[in-house]
Amino acid sequence: MKRLICLFFIIAMLIPSISAFAGDIPEALSYNDDAKVFIGTLKDVIMDQQTISEVKVMPTKKIKGEISLNEIQTYSSCYFVKTEPVIGNEYFFGWLSNNEIYAYEVKSHTDDKITLHITDEFSERIQDYLDEGIYEQAEIDRLNVGRKITLSEYMGTSRELAKKVTFSLNGVTYDIDIDKFYEFSDNVMITDVKNTILKRMGADDWADD
Repeated sequence: MKRLICLFFIIAMLIPSISAFAGDIPEALSYNDDAKVFIGTLKDVIMDQQTISEVKVMPTKKIKGEISLNEIQTYSSCYFVKTEPVIGNEYFFGWLSNNEIYAYEVKSHTDDKITLHITDEFSERIQDYLDEGIYEQAEIDRLNVGRKITLSEYMGTSRELAKKVTFSLNGVTYDIDIDKFYEFSDNVMITDVKNTILKRMGADDWADD
């Protein structure tokens, strides 16, 4: 018998924004909403003695973040991981706020598959996340922030398929009338407010949602 377990109270966890350490770059590219992850062509490199002071890249494939395709973007610094910058070559780029942009050499890529030259543990972890679709899913989640749906939609079980509705509180389980529950949940709107409350903290209307 299918059971539908309803949670009436949704607790929002506020996670403060922190700068990523170098060892956390592959993971931070997924959970940081400001991150930019894309495939792009290196158009220009400006050196200050032995240090890269500026790069120009043209994104050709968006993976995650606010990225304009086929428009040259400029970054003040870039770290090419175990590879040398070559104008015209294609790289996997990962950018985090308060960090320089990181570039990994691309071995090949199609619409469905991106393969990096595995040069270290970081690039191997990034490859794993690409293969698992972690960055793509993170982009879907990012774009869904603020989108409102009904509680019924969120639960994903239709009225027709629901056989029983229960609600547990303090170790006691209560049976809920299915029709009355769905009448309620069809009219309750919920939204993903990940990271938005922190940005609005202090504003008079911060709790509107």
